[in-house]
Amino acid sequence: TTSSRLQRALRRAGFEPLLRCRTQSAPVHADVAMLLDGGIPVAFLVDGEEPSPQVAATDALTSERPCASLTPEAALKGLLLALDGWLVVRIRAEDVSAVLRASWKSSHDRERSASSADGVEGLLEQVQQHLA
Repeated sequence: TTSSRLQRALRRAGFEPLLRCRTQSAPVHADVAMLLDGGIPVAFLVDGEEPSPQVAATDALTSERPCASLTPEAALKGLLLALDGWLVVRIRAEDVSAVLRASWKSSHDRERSASSADGVEGLLEQVQQHLA
């Protein structure tokens, strides 16, 4: 599954992610869960793996172009995890491959640094920068 691929990538990056991790206080689970430095829990919610995570909606600006929006259940799942203290990262199942290959640094940053921030490591680096 897509969640398993994300879990393997996180494991290769040196983390200890869990699949379908339930919280004690919220009645929902994270598709993939892990702890960042400092004990910050991160819940990855992979949209598109569970039945009907999205419903078709109409773009409010054009009233023509269809766009995807979360079902109330999927939105509530992320909200409950966030209220329980989790940092929630939503990702569409079809985008996981691109995220795992993505380069997160600008070309200017790459010239100054020999270390690469690609794939899941770069994503987590971006998340940690936004928390600081």
